Amino acid sequence: VEEMNHVTAVCQRPESVQNGRQALADYIRVIQAEAAKRSGVETDPLLAAAEKHKDKKGEKRNV
Repeated sequence: VEEMNHVTAVCQRPESVQNGRQALADYIRVIQAEAAKRSGVETDPLLAAAEKHKDKKGEKRNV
């Protein structure tokens, strides 16, 4: 329930049309990554490092 509340809140935040496509791709990537973590699926270490880098880059962009 808490996760769905968070997803709903994130989806309701306004995003400019200019960044909409990238924002949607980011949302999908995060949701899929979190689902993979919960399912116990092993991730490729190189892919995990790339995702971590993207997350850091995204944090800087949104600040």
